Amino acid sequence: MLKNSSRVLVLLFLLNKAAAQPTMMSLNQAQQYGLENRRSMTIADLEVLSAQKRVLEATSIGLPQINADGTFQQFINIPTTVVDASFLNPNAPPGSTIAFRMGMPYSVTGGISASQLLFDGSYFVGLQVSKHVAEFAAMNKTLVAIDLQYQIAQAYFNVLMAKANVDIMDSIVASTEELYLKMQKMKDIGFVQQQDVDQLEMNWSRARAMKNNAQRLYVVSVSMLKMQIGFPYDQDLVVDESLAYYLNKVILEYGDLRGSVENNMQLILLDKRKEISTYELKHKQYMHFPQLSSFFQHQYMAFRNEFDFFQPGDWFPSTAWGVTLRIPISSGGMRNAQMQMARIDVLKREEEIAETRRMLVFQEMRLIQEFENAIEQLRIEEKNVLLAMRIYTNTSQKKEIGVASTLELTQAYAQVLNAQADYIRACSNILMTKNELDNLYGAFNNLIEKK
Repeated sequence: MLKNSSRVLVLLFLLNKAAAQPTMMSLNQAQQYGLENRRSMTIADLEVLSAQKRVLEATSIGLPQINADGTFQQFINIPTTVVDASFLNPNAPPGSTIAFRMGMPYSVTGGISASQLLFDGSYFVGLQVSKHVAEFAAMNKTLVAIDLQYQIAQAYFNVLMAKANVDIMDSIVASTEELYLKMQKMKDIGFVQQQDVDQLEMNWSRARAMKNNAQRLYVVSVSMLKMQIGFPYDQDLVVDESLAYYLNKVILEYGDLRGSVENNMQLILLDKRKEISTYELKHKQYMHFPQLSSFFQHQYMAFRNEFDFFQPGDWFPSTAWGVTLRIPISSGGMRNAQMQMARIDVLKREEEIAETRRMLVFQEMRLIQEFENAIEQLRIEEKNVLLAMRIYTNTSQKKEIGVASTLELTQAYAQVLNAQADYIRACSNILMTKNELDNLYGAFNNLIEKK
């Protein structure tokens, strides 16, 4: 019994330990997770499904329409019919009339009817419009997915930079603490003054505060990433790629920087909207064409003096079929106004496309310049970090032997902090600018197609 209890405890311990393991994700895994779990994608899926149903709705208009109908009627007052008296009595005086009630108090009519559209130009064009609207909804879903991947990449990069900042502050705190402890020992044997030790303690305290702030920023960045991908907040999430990995990747891709703004999803959607507007114009034009349809109707009618339709009695059939031709003649200018508005809408779409393309080209030029500046600035800041650390190390060594002052050491320490902050900022600029370029060139769209 004791052995079984021990086994159960060991099993529970292993399960809890396995459950406590954090989830590690690469950028591609985070993006894939977001595509599968964000509610915005679910909403986009529902929009696509709704558009597909609208296509079925538009298609059904051209299919046979079959209806069954029934009517029950009771006359509170049976209608009175007035005819010339000579109709019933040839000897009646000229001009005299006879009034009598015609009909039965109760009547029931039941039947089935069917109709079929034979020709309607606007129907076929409207069907094409609905199909293009469905395609537009699917493309809009792609746009939502692209924007989601762009936002996830930004959040992922923020986590990488926040993690790198924590690592940097860890090393600064460790080196500052080491120097402080050395100065404390030297002060105990009378080599340095208390003022020097106090200054180093302030630096150490400031470094620890900055480290704590960096850790809190890292927690916030991870929470933001969880929000972007739809990950549970109460579960641990860890990025399994480093800032250096992505920086090297971006620099290696520098030669393949340029793409085409024609692949931008926003521009592609505008082209599709123009195509839809063109079909809507055709739809309005075809509304001037005749419409031809056929119908078939079969009914049974019964008339009673009492409500006894469930008793044996006469039911009179009526069957008819025919063709209906509707020729539009005049709508008071309404159809013409609708056609002109549709033509204006096509012109608006063309202007929107031209203006958007111009803006995208400008964005491309701006982002390329910013990206080149970011790479150059990154190389400068990498050197500055090394130089600042070298100066701080040399100054610390000089301080230990009494050659450098506390003020010089504090200034060197401040240079290290500034250099590290500038380095993280340069990393952020290069990653975020590259992310914007990928979004501009439709690179995320290619990733979606591969998936």
